[in-house]
Amino acid sequence: MEDNIFGAMTFKRGWTKQEKILFWGEERELKIRISCYPGEEPNDNQKKAYESFKNNLNEVSEDSLVRLAIFLSKDSESGLSCNLESAVSELPLHLKIFEILFFRDGSYAIICDCNWSEDGVSVLIKDGDMKVGYSDELLDGKI
Repeated sequence: MEDNIFGAMTFKRGWTKQEKILFWGEERELKIRISCYPGEEPNDNQKKAYESFKNNLNEVSEDSLVRLAIFLSKDSESGLSCNLESAVSELPLHLKIFEILFFRDGSYAIICDCNWSEDGVSVLIKDGDMKVGYSDELLDGKI
């Protein structure tokens, strides 16, 4: 499919594509995925959320990194330092972004794999509001 906002995408558990994005201080090849059923196309909410993500990329990158570090520095299983500055610098060693997933309601999630839990950790963003948590709890009912 060729979408006027997302560009060329293929269907694999929703529409997907790989995109190079400067995130958390380095260029990364990230999976962009649209939550939808076969035969559906991205809706207006998803398109607006993607445009907002792209237009506010630096802010989303910086805020998500700090909020994840705060959240994970309080979890002894994560292995991150309790010192925020150290936790921010250590975070990329413990987390790998799996995908950016855009939901039908216009929210989107930065979904990360982590090296201490199978659940993974996510940042859920809607209308500028950012929530951080373990993926199973945070995204329950959205996926």
